[in-house]
Amino acid sequence: MKKLLSLIFTPALLFACAVPLSFAQSGQPIASIDFTLNGEKGDSETLGVCVSETNLGDLTADAVAYASGAQIAIVNSGSICASIQAGDITSEALSKAFPHGRTVTTINVTGAQLAEALEWGVHGMPNEALDCFLQVSGISFEVNLDNANGSRVENIIVDGEPIDLEKTYSLAANNYMASGVDGFTMLKTAEVTGSYGTMDDAVTSLIETSAENYKETAARITVTQSGEVNINTSTKSAPTLKIFASVIAVFIISAIAGVAYIKRKK
Repeated sequence: MKKLLSLIFTPALLFACAVPLSFAQSGQPIASIDFTLNGEKGDSETLGVCVSETNLGDLTADAVAYASGAQIAIVNSGSICASIQAGDITSEALSKAFPHGRTVTTINVTGAQLAEALEWGVHGMPNEALDCFLQVSGISFEVNLDNANGSRVENIIVDGEPIDLEKTYSLAANNYMASGVDGFTMLKTAEVTGSYGTMDDAVTSLIETSAENYKETAARITVTQSGEVNINTSTKSAPTLKIFASVIAVFIISAIAGVAYIKRKK
C-alpha cells in the first residue's frame, strides 16, 4: 500500500514543487492580477488594441503620461504586441507585450494637430485593424462611423475641457510616433521637449502600483454607427490555465499509472 501511495503521489508532488521553480526562473513577479490585460490586435468582430480601446491600452497610455508628467498621452497600438495574462506579471511577459524599446517622448502640439492625429487613428474603422489606432490618456472623444474619413472624430475632451484647436498642449507619445512615421506626419514638425526612458519601464512602474485599477476600460473612446452607441470595452479576461488545474491533471495521470503498475506486478 505504501508503495502504491508513493507511486501515485511522488510524481504529482515533484511536479507541484517544480511549478513555482519554473516561475522563479522566468523572473520575479512584478505584480499579480486576476484578469487579462488585452493586448490582442483584434478585428471587426473581436476587441483588440488596433480596433478599440482596451484595458492594456488605457494602462499603457496612462503610464506614458505619468512617466513624462504631460497633460495628455497617445500611444499607437502597434507599440503593444501581446496581452498580459491573468496571474503573476513577469518582466518576460512585459517584454513580449512591449518588444520595441521605444522611448517616452514629449512634444508640444496644437489642438488642431492632436485632432488630426486622432482622425488618422480611426481612419481604418470598422473593418481594418491598424497599428495607428490610438490608445489615449487625459483625452476622450467620440467616433461617428457614419461620417467620412477626416471628419469622424467629435466631442474631443482634453484634460477635462473641450479641445481648443489653437491652444498648445504638452503631449506624451513615443519617439517612433514623434518622428512622424506610421502616418503621423502631423507630429513630425512638433517641438520635442523631453525624453523619459522606455515605454516598458513606464508600464512596469504603473503596473507595480496600480495594475488592479485596469480590470475594465475607462470608456475614453465612444463609437457610434447608424445611431447606435457602442462604448468599446474589454472587461472580460480571456480563459487562462491555472497551476492547480495542471497539478490535478498530473495527479490523476500519476494515479492511473500507479494502478497500472500494481496490476502488472500481480
